[in-house]
Amino acid sequence: MGPTIDELLQLEVPVRVVLGQRRMTMHEVRGLLPGSVLELGTMVDEDLEVTVGHRSLATGQACRLGDRAAVQITSVGDPAARISALAKEDDLESED
Repeated sequence: MGPTIDELLQLEVPVRVVLGQRRMTMHEVRGLLPGSVLELGTMVDEDLEVTVGHRSLATGQACRLGDRAAVQITSVGDPAARISALAKEDDLESED
């Protein structure tokens, strides 16, 4: 018999927020030093993607919570999409 819904709801899953990304040449990567600043394609006020496994779950705005970085959720996918984001166990396990 498989796990109950209550057991599934107690599972901890990796949640990531994608701040931005960019492509760099190996020459540029090799030149990175402490204090280097990487410009990302994301605008400062642009919503950030919140993912579970490799699936988009929500979007939010970067903010501060005390001394820590945080994300204030601005939109969430429909319930079926949220369940779908949690559905593939192999996606969740590969997030180390």
